[in-house]
Amino acid sequence: MLILTELFISIGEEIVYRYFAINALKNKMNKKWVIIISSLIWTLLHLNSSIVTFIFGIFIGYLYYETKSLSLCIVLHFIFNLTIGTEIFYVLYKEMGSLTYSSFQYAIALFLLQLILFFSMKMLFNKTQRITTSEAGSHDI
Repeated sequence: MLILTELFISIGEEIVYRYFAINALKNKMNKKWVIIISSLIWTLLHLNSSIVTFIFGIFIGYLYYETKSLSLCIVLHFIFNLTIGTEIFYVLYKEMGSLTYSSFQYAIALFLLQLILFFSMKMLFNKTQRITTSEAGSHDI
């Protein structure tokens, strides 16, 4: 149930905050402000807002602005939500003595995982775009 809930939330939020917000702001201001304002709106509308939410919104906003791929943003948002949703399990296992690392280490590990996924998906998307562009060009001959 947690997985389906997080998936539907990720899809809905990415459509609203990335697709609609970024495309609406794009004609009115430069790239930096579009990404910052869309991330700020996204952060403020979350009840559990934090600097992590804002920074993640900037990463995802940048990814959408550069790639125009909503699916990449949905996947990253889903993974982000899922890691936040599993935080309760970290707390429970920590209290039982089954874990030896701190909550700071846990948060840093999740953040690094997000960065790796972000840049990996961006590189994959760029590679896919180059292949598609070169194939389109070869059919024109």
